[in-house]
Parts: sequence; structure tokens; C-alpha cells
Amino acid sequence: LLSGRIFDELERSGERLAIASNQEIANLGFKVISDYANFLCRKMTDKQAAVIFELLQGRSQQESAKRLKKSKSTIHQHVVAGSWNELERLIQQFQNMVSRINK
Repeated sequence: LLSGRIFDELERSGERLAIASNQEIANLGFKVISDYANFLCRKMTDKQAAVIFELLQGRSQQESAKRLKKSKSTIHQHVVAGSWNELERLIQQFQNMVSRINK
């Protein structure tokens, strides 16, 4: 039920990410997290997104450089320009919220 509503909302809004739970107070926090993640993703180039995707898979910058056949310097530039530090912080906030909800 929640996923259907969220997918409808995503389609209407044109955003790429929405998070919902059955707890209204948690949804307020999830909305902030997803809005900021959407903002960061909108300004990301395809190359930056490819590098960020690698990092989201748990790979290091060095591993990502080898997989994408790019220099470590180029990968680092994409990491910085792709706002990886901010995304990591959002992921940590999401994990903290979920762990508190599940208590």
C-alpha cells in the first residue's frame, strides 16, 4: 500500500527517491533525507553517478578506478564533485533513523 502511494508520488514529482514507513513522525525525517538526496542526484553528471554507484556497492576509490578504467585522480574528482561525503552522511542518518524506528 505504501509503495503504491510512493510510486505515484514519485511519478508526479519527477523525483528519483522517496522513502516511507508506516510511522508518520519517521516520514518527516525520511522526507528531508530523500529531498536532499534528490537535490544531490539532480546535479550529478553521468560520470559522477557511475563513480558514486561504485562506492555505493562498497568499492573503494582505487577499486572503482580499476573497474571504470580511470585514474585515481579522475575518480577522486568525480567523488568530490558528486557530493559523495554528503551522500554518505545522508546514508548514515537514514540508518540511524531506521535503527531507532526498529527499537
